Amino acid sequence: MQACGLCERPKGDACQTVEGTDMGSHIAFIAAASLAAAAAVSDARAEFTYFFQLPAWQQAAGPSTTIDFVQPVTTTITDQYESLGVLFTEGNDVAGTMLQTPSGDGWGLYSGAFNSTITIQFLQPINALAFHLPGFFQYQLYSGDTLLVTTFAGDPFQGFTSTVAFDRVVCFGGTAMDNLYFGAPVPAPGTAALTGALLLRPRRRRRDCARD
Repeated sequence: MQACGLCERPKGDACQTVEGTDMGSHIAFIAAASLAAAAAVSDARAEFTYFFQLPAWQQAAGPSTTIDFVQPVTTTITDQYESLGVLFTEGNDVAGTMLQTPSGDGWGLYSGAFNSTITIQFLQPINALAFHLPGFFQYQLYSGDTLLVTTFAGDPFQGFTSTVAFDRVVCFGGTAMDNLYFGAPVPAPGTAALTGALLLRPRRRRRDCARD
């Protein structure tokens, strides 16, 4: 079997889930994933596709929202982005200026406690998330109380899509991020079917009236 030119794994292996990557980011991701493998807990139903370029992630994710953390002054972030469907629940996450921000705006979010965590709670489940980062951190994805995966993100960009919707992200280990990007909310199970049924009902009534 022909080997991948970047990681020397057989083509068709894990590399098929890595999109839009350059060699350095690809190798860094594989190294980080290997370190996390022993501790990672993943729901067998969840499959992830990772991206290392923002345009590639945006194309896969569809409509998305950006939080750049730019504030008038250094600010503790909790519910300022609730209107966008996001809460930061630790109570000590700070939006402030940073020396290095891949987006170039000079602002980002960091944990106000040494080696603490940033917990991002989405008010509705999503299945696409991305970060611009000035460094590396580890994060976990949850669907309710179910842990889906534990993995790493590294600079300057990482994004992913998931086959299972999630509503909470816990980031830890030297935590700081530049920009946060996330996809549109995922409809609750049965919502699409209910909407379709409601749309079809008037048509059936009109047909019944035509027969009369």
